[in-house]
Amino acid sequence: MKRLRTLHGVNANRSYGNHMASHMALGILFLGGGARFTISRSTQSIALLVVALFPRFPQHYTDNCEHLQAWRHLWALCVVPRCLVVRDVRTGQMCRDAVVVLHSENRQTSVVPPVPFPEMDCVQSIRVSAPGYMALSLDVSLGSHTRDLVSRRRVLYLQPQTPAPMHGIAVLSQFTEWLTSTQMRANVLCTQLMQPHSVNDAVDSSVVHAIRRLRICVLAMHSPFVARNSCVSGWAEEAYLAWLNVRTRVVALARHDEIRRLLTRYWTGNQPNTQLSDMRASYATIALLYAVLDLPAPSDAMKLAQQVPISQLIDFMLQ
Repeated sequence: MKRLRTLHGVNANRSYGNHMASHMALGILFLGGGARFTISRSTQSIALLVVALFPRFPQHYTDNCEHLQAWRHLWALCVVPRCLVVRDVRTGQMCRDAVVVLHSENRQTSVVPPVPFPEMDCVQSIRVSAPGYMALSLDVSLGSHTRDLVSRRRVLYLQPQTPAPMHGIAVLSQFTEWLTSTQMRANVLCTQLMQPHSVNDAVDSSVVHAIRRLRICVLAMHSPFVARNSCVSGWAEEAYLAWLNVRTRVVALARHDEIRRLLTRYWTGNQPNTQLSDMRASYATIALLYAVLDLPAPSDAMKLAQQVPISQLIDFMLQ
């Protein structure tokens, strides 16, 4: 660093090529923050480095006589990810206590991530272990699919061990509590939307996101896996009953004439000039209807309205 610092600066004895050489050295030295990336040792990379670092630097920025300046960027094609990181699959946080054992033909090496990973040609298998996590073993021998994945990402994920059988019961109780809370919040929101003047900045708009998550849970729990798993079937039944309750409440809200007129104005693009509280209630109502019902986009709705009246279209959507 001291040497590079002395080479940097304005001086009559330092040419444009001196600055280019020092800046390239800094870029390669701190590549990827100093640990994430490195230079490959393949034959193609060595050839590119010879071209990019050819020791005939220009005298000024238009000098391309002895070496084309664009070739100086070819060293970027030699960059490969080399930092091996182990993360928790649930939280994405780095596992600080993980130990990675690298197996090769002649020796076995233990490293603590994050650590620069050696060349893939020198490793045949990887074993990762950490307290509180399930051990992971990977075959990275030549020709394996895992070898390509590890080469591109250099990130390994560990699955936490289930601490106790009661953990499942605790999670199920939390899921049931979330379902009950979502139903109550949906009922409160529907009640508020029927009284637009009572809608203020304290309206819990996050209930729409909770209803969307509930709908995703219901759709996911209708998979064949749930039908074969008796433990998950209880979760699916609880979620489906909660979804029916929320949908029934929203459909009842949508059957009111004022809500039907609001949906018609939204489809036709005719937004009346109303107070801020009424506009907030309108936006919340439209978001709630689209979160629960299979409503078409305004452009698609107007195309369908050319075939059937909008009132009949709304009645069909509310079935």
